[in-house]
Amino acid sequence: MELLKKPRSRFLLIVLASFVITATAGFMIKPDRPFRAKPVTNKACVLTPNFKDYAIGPADIYTSRPADLNLVGYPEAEAYRAFIRSATLRGVNFAGKYIVAEWGCGTDCQNHAIVNATTGKLIAFGLRSAYGVEFYKNSRLIAFNPNRGLEEGTYSAPLARTQFYSIENGKLIPVCN
Repeated sequence: MELLKKPRSRFLLIVLASFVITATAGFMIKPDRPFRAKPVTNKACVLTPNFKDYAIGPADIYTSRPADLNLVGYPEAEAYRAFIRSATLRGVNFAGKYIVAEWGCGTDCQNHAIVNATTGKLIAFGLRSAYGVEFYKNSRLIAFNPNRGLEEGTYSAPLARTQFYSIENGKLIPVCN
């Protein structure tokens, strides 16, 4: 304990603790969840999926005020409530009735959560990307680490591998990567 009385030692301890907390933040997924924040398929994309092939009609887009945020069943998301709630206030932005929230977790690191706007319930949490996500209000397809605009060899695997999912009946289903 004598070591902790020195300012430099306290500083290094705080930096180390911050690093450990940040590095493990994406692994706070309950094992009983249907979607885990890691690739769940090894199916390679023969052709890049097209967002138009997963289109949602204008009549299927939820336009009312999103329901109040409900994090029941996701206690680990409580620490990110402000980020998620802020996204829900902006309204539906994915697949007609879902809201994708994003917040930073370090250099080349973004965390994501997906909320059902009609119920306010979280359907996915702890989704990580190195180069963001691509999604549209009128499409059920979402791409993590979209490779559009990335130069070959400038990113590292596995976080930078483009992964495609579609949302079906409130669940993310892997399409290919």
